[in-house]
Amino acid sequence: MIFFKKIRDIGAIALLSIMTGLLFYFIFRGAVGVDFNTLFLYRDNYDTSSNQIVIIKIDPESLDELQKTDFRVLSLSKTVYANLIEKLESLGARAIGFDIIFANRSTDELVFKEALEQYKNIVIGAWMKENNQKTILPLDVYSGATWGVVNTKIEKNVVTTFRPQHVSTGKIMESLSIAVYRKYLGDDSMGMFLDGKYQITPIRSIPIDSEQNVRIKFFHPPEGYPSYSLSDILHDRVPREKIAGKAILIGEYGTLIHDAFLSPVDPEHLMPGVEFHANMLDGLIQNKTLEKQGTRDFFLCIFSILILLSIILYLPSTGISFLLFCFYEIIIFIVGRYLLGQFGIFIDLFAYTIIGLSTFFSTTFYRYFVTNIDRRHIEKAFSRYLAPDVVKQIALNPNSFKLGGEKREMTFFFSDIADFTTISEKLGTEKLFHLMQEYLSAMTDILISNKGTLDKYIGDAVMGFFNAPIYIEKSEYFACKTALEQQE
Repeated sequence: MIFFKKIRDIGAIALLSIMTGLLFYFIFRGAVGVDFNTLFLYRDNYDTSSNQIVIIKIDPESLDELQKTDFRVLSLSKTVYANLIEKLESLGARAIGFDIIFANRSTDELVFKEALEQYKNIVIGAWMKENNQKTILPLDVYSGATWGVVNTKIEKNVVTTFRPQHVSTGKIMESLSIAVYRKYLGDDSMGMFLDGKYQITPIRSIPIDSEQNVRIKFFHPPEGYPSYSLSDILHDRVPREKIAGKAILIGEYGTLIHDAFLSPVDPEHLMPGVEFHANMLDGLIQNKTLEKQGTRDFFLCIFSILILLSIILYLPSTGISFLLFCFYEIIIFIVGRYLLGQFGIFIDLFAYTIIGLSTFFSTTFYRYFVTNIDRRHIEKAFSRYLAPDVVKQIALNPNSFKLGGEKREMTFFFSDIADFTTISEKLGTEKLFHLMQEYLSAMTDILISNKGTLDKYIGDAVMGFFNAPIYIEKSEYFACKTALEQQE
């Protein structure tokens, strides 16, 4: 009977946990979920870099040295970029990607075109329409070059994903990082979306989410990749071994364009936009990408954890349940970060935390308002007649007592005040009342402290018994002990 009652209680707790968990999750997911995962899952959680990526910075020093105007904007001539390509190729660069959209006309645009046509390992940037922004494509004169889309997706001011492939006016373009990765491999094919993944090559694919976005895995903090100023490259201030065989990305650092965003690994410091592409490219080179936990696996884990928590949080006391809940939360944080950092598996840590919280609070609520309500009534009813530990035993297991009673050897106890009639005649009513109140309270406390049960008061007499309702050994001993202590 008790077993089936516990099964019923655990089922009720699990159902209540599901309802409260879903409510809290959908209410707070948008406002808290992303920030929560950023703080506890991503933050400072870096994998090992391939050391195959170098960034060429268009920084204030380069603009001071190479720019023809005093404005701190990206207005370098295309001849500068053509010269940069020549320098990088001479240094043995394996692939080159520009996080720059060459959409403005200039008198030297053909010089840059010739450099792009001469070398086939170069990708230039393009911007696809998002929200209220318009599509920005390179000039048609560069249509023979490979274009890579530089868009990334921002969730609550943090860049976490990007779309691997875009289509514009009939032209199919991959993201900048994937396009550069193809140049790194020497592959000029085009990928496709297939069975929940993006197929880069016949033998290589990367996972995508329900919106066909790829989640970025991070290998360096902001400004953590090896980088050199553009002017240092042009003026031969960088040794060949720093560039040879590497994938080179070129982008803006610290100019008025402010191509920088917050990353989930460090939500307090801006990461240059080109470094998001660098991190994704790093993952592609190492075959290390992030995959969000599948829907089926997610619900299976949530259901299993829900049932397990409902059992282990319900059976022990509230204090132990709280310790177990804290232990669960610590373990899920450690497991979540480990899966992300070592295996590239992204779990919704916020959801797992919510299910833990909802189960703990549901268990506490159910225990107080349902399971323990009878226990509190029993404790209240028997507290005046039984020792606290006896009351506790009855409350914890009320079904252990048979309806209608049972045969048992018991010890009955009687005590009263000698010559009570004479004493009562000498005292007034008020004094007698206070005397009896003090006497009966003291005698009852002694009886109960020796595991006895108070039956009734008969005038000045105290009647009690031992070995009921809780079984005790040597009930005669405790009865005699009570008598001696009352006489003292």
